[in-house]
Amino acid sequence: MSDIFSETIQSIYMYIPVMMYSIDKEGRIITVSNYWLEQLGFEREEVIGRKSSEFLTEKSRRYAHEVILPDFFQTGVCTDASCQFVKKNGEIMDVLLSATAEKDEDENVVRSLVVLVDVTAQKRAEAELKRSEQKLRSLFDYANDSIVTIDPFTGRFLDCNLNAYKRLGYSKDELLQLTVADLHDDLTLDDIKAIFEKQILGKSMRIETIHKKKDGTYMPVEVTSTLIALGDQKVLQSFTRDISKRRKTEEEKEQLIAELKKALDEIKTLRGILPLCSFCKKIRDDKGYWERVDVYIHKHLQADISHSICPECMQKHYPEYSE
Repeated sequence: MSDIFSETIQSIYMYIPVMMYSIDKEGRIITVSNYWLEQLGFEREEVIGRKSSEFLTEKSRRYAHEVILPDFFQTGVCTDASCQFVKKNGEIMDVLLSATAEKDEDENVVRSLVVLVDVTAQKRAEAELKRSEQKLRSLFDYANDSIVTIDPFTGRFLDCNLNAYKRLGYSKDELLQLTVADLHDDLTLDDIKAIFEKQILGKSMRIETIHKKKDGTYMPVEVTSTLIALGDQKVLQSFTRDISKRRKTEEEKEQLIAELKKALDEIKTLRGILPLCSFCKKIRDDKGYWERVDVYIHKHLQADISHSICPECMQKHYPEYSE
């Protein structure tokens, strides 16, 4: 009966779809499952008698000798230790290693059963996720616009990118101690709460406002904000664009339009009938003041007048100089 039971256990050990092997007290492999051989690509005779550490990468081998094995020989148990095995074709397999020890009467380890779980795909997915997170973080940190996340219930800044705190003259830690209200002189706390409440209900916001910088100066900005989910937390994500140059351009444009309108009005005045004194030849302006012709022309056409004498007047007044 015991032989049948032993054969059954051996059959289960060999054919179970789990990577398993047993080692003696010196760490040499004495038994290995078919699935272990299949996954790592070895034949049984290539494995039996060799130390299990020979199938580890150099880094994992060093970690096993320095950390895993000392703890294992003391406790007799190892659970989910992260290691890397090398397949016969040279590929690396990431695994979680668990082991239990069989001890003699003196509590010395005489043999051990080791189980491996292949987590290569999981590790690759985690590495890819980490790369994606780093890429997104880089895009966040170095975006041209200022980007912040805000607690919609307290108004406190939760996170910010480089431009968000630099343009306001703060360090990152300083800005994260502030609330939205600290940047506004033009909005009351009630105004800000009303804006937040609309966004909590799902409405996006886009406004032009003024942000107060750390040095007390002001910066005109355009803010676009919406409610998003970060994990199980709802936050406001705001994109802020410095519109100082745009405001300056708009002001210059308005000034130019005003100047052109003024010039046009003056041209229309010159095109109309000008009241001219029949005796002194002064011109009456639209405010009722009488001015000399040369002064009037200079004022309205911004042209300088040069005085000269026409041929007829030269003949009449200075005949001796006239031919």
